[in-house]
Amino acid sequence: MNIPNIPSDNLYKYIALSSLTVLIISTIYFYNKEMDIEKDTYLMNNELKEIETNTKLLQLEQDFLVSSFNNVLTQLYGEEQLVLLDSSWSDTGRISHLLLELNKKLSDEKKYEAKTELKKTKKDLLSIRMNAEKLLLATKILENRTKEIAVKELEKDRLKMGYFLILPVLLIAIFVGFYL
Repeated sequence: MNIPNIPSDNLYKYIALSSLTVLIISTIYFYNKEMDIEKDTYLMNNELKEIETNTKLLQLEQDFLVSSFNNVLTQLYGEEQLVLLDSSWSDTGRISHLLLELNKKLSDEKKYEAKTELKKTKKDLLSIRMNAEKLLLATKILENRTKEIAVKELEKDRLKMGYFLILPVLLIAIFVGFYL
C-alpha cells in the first residue's frame, strides 16, 4: 500500500492546506459555540418568563392578603380611624405599632374581640411579610437573569466578530497557496 506523498516543493501549498484545515476546524468550533450560547439564552429566556409569571402571581396573592387583612381591620376598628395597609408593607413592627395604637381606642370588650380576630389573621400578616420578601427576591433574580442574557448576547456577537475577522485571512491564504 503506497501512501501518496504531499508535494514538498512549494511552501505555499502547505500554507493553503493548513489554512483550509484551520478554516474547517474554526467553522465547526464557532458553530458549536454559537449553538451552545443560543441554547443557554433560550433556557434563560424561559426561566425569565417563569420568574415574571411567578412574580405576577405573588403580587396578586400579596394584594389579596393585604385586602383581606384590611377588611378585618376595617370591621374591627372602623374606617375613619384606620390607616390601611398597601402591598408594599413588609414591616411587621410598623403594623404591630398601628394595631397597638388602635387597641388603645377600643373598649375592653372590643379589645378581646379584636385580639381574637387578629390572632386568626396573624397568619395573613406573616404571609404578607413573606410575600414581600419573595417579591423582592424575585425582582433581584429577574434583574440578574436579564443581565446574564445580555452578557450571552454580547459573547455571541464577539464570537461572530472574531470569526469574520479570521475568515478573510484564511481565505486569502488558501487562494494564494493554491494559485501560486
